[in-house]
Amino acid sequence: MKYIIIFMISALASSCSDYPLKLDDLNLGNVFSTDYEEVNQAPKDAIQFQCAENKNFYLKYLEEKNAVWIFFKDREFRLDKTKDEEDSYTNETTRLDIKEGTAVIKAGAAVLYDQCQKKS
Repeated sequence: MKYIIIFMISALASSCSDYPLKLDDLNLGNVFSTDYEEVNQAPKDAIQFQCAENKNFYLKYLEEKNAVWIFFKDREFRLDKTKDEEDSYTNETTRLDIKEGTAVIKAGAAVLYDQCQKKS
């Protein structure tokens, strides 16, 4: 019985040798690397706004400025242009007002993003 077990282990070990595993194949060197490359998280063709309390968001105009797409860190949504004001957008819950490069975002009466300046 002991010889059968030794034979089976030898057979299994030799069958694995057809494809020897090398550490270079695993590319583990990058795991411990201290080099990194920053990735640009900005959506393409979007405008960044920097706000009070170190908040920011991105805005992308849609449909010849008749709507905008707002990008936050953890969510995004669309706002449509209001009929009565030139640079205001809403979706019945949230409102964005833009005036001369500054913006304010409100949800109802609560101000979510204030003193937002367009970044160049």
